[in-house]
Amino acid sequence: CIMGPAFAQGAFGRIYKGSYNGESVAVKILERPLQDIARAQAMEQQFVQEVVMLANLKHENVVRFIGACQKPGVWCIVTEFIREGSLRAFLARKRAPALRFALKYALDIARGMEYLHRFNVIHRDLKSDNLLMADRSIKIADFGVARIEVQSEDMTPETGTYRWMAP
Repeated sequence: CIMGPAFAQGAFGRIYKGSYNGESVAVKILERPLQDIARAQAMEQQFVQEVVMLANLKHENVVRFIGACQKPGVWCIVTEFIREGSLRAFLARKRAPALRFALKYALDIARGMEYLHRFNVIHRDLKSDNLLMADRSIKIADFGVARIEVQSEDMTPETGTYRWMAP
């Protein structure tokens, strides 16, 4: 994988544009805490869970997983690179989309979420920054705080972007 410049930053790391086997990719590199062992172990568990989840998701409205790497000091997740960027950036650059496109985008998101829910995946951070524009369609991305719903397990509260959470 050839790394290019960083184009986004999240709570747990940076996302770089890269190239893998001639394809443009997004490389999410997680910043692993070196001093806090308990936090590092929790992040490793979260990393493994995100990789396993992404590896099993295949839908036109979900970002495509390409691979992952876990070496000492470096954890990265590689997905397809969506050149058009996030829905948030798209809306900031342009006027509101025509009604037919707004409806199509809403349906794309609903189809992607319906697919995720069929497999008991709860995204927990669905917002315009995590919705990517791909050739006039939307792809759901960033599964860093997503979880598989388990009936007997409580989920960590207050996870994700609080302004976008359901009450």
